[in-house]
Amino acid sequence: MHNEELKKECEKYGFQFMGGGGNLNVAIVGTGAPVEKKLKTKHLKKPTQCHLWQKKVLTEDDFNMAANFDLVKELVDESHWIRHILRHKECGQLYFKELYEEIDWADGNDFQYRTYIPIEVKDIEEISKSGLFRIGTFYPQIRYDYPRSRKLSIEWLGRDATEIEKSKVSPQLTH
Repeated sequence: MHNEELKKECEKYGFQFMGGGGNLNVAIVGTGAPVEKKLKTKHLKKPTQCHLWQKKVLTEDDFNMAANFDLVKELVDESHWIRHILRHKECGQLYFKELYEEIDWADGNDFQYRTYIPIEVKDIEEISKSGLFRIGTFYPQIRYDYPRSRKLSIEWLGRDATEIEKSKVSPQLTH
């Protein structure tokens, strides 16, 4: 995604684009309007048949691409922004995966944020066309974050209404 596309995406949701260099290196300043009023939550079917849904604790091993997922479709494959449609090898559940990486020019500890959204075939077109900020409003979703602190966080968001209420803002806006 290039600066012009990011600028349009920011303006669409009432944010001011403050520039950036390279892929997704932007600073965003809110315009004062509450984000949750601009970004509507989209509830997708819960993947009750998926073993990831059944697990109490998700681990890095659950997201080993070669062992656990087949690539169905590559939507975006840039150096710091990736979007794929995946199929889980064990249960067949489709997932939309987005990887967003913020470059840490000073220390080289790039922040990595991954979002896995369980989808059905009918959801592919809508979610594929969703902009940068809209992805965080699809629920349920798995957030797999590897921030600068290097404290890995993997969790389901949106298993119930309480979790959605706590996380109304898109993941990309909160990092």
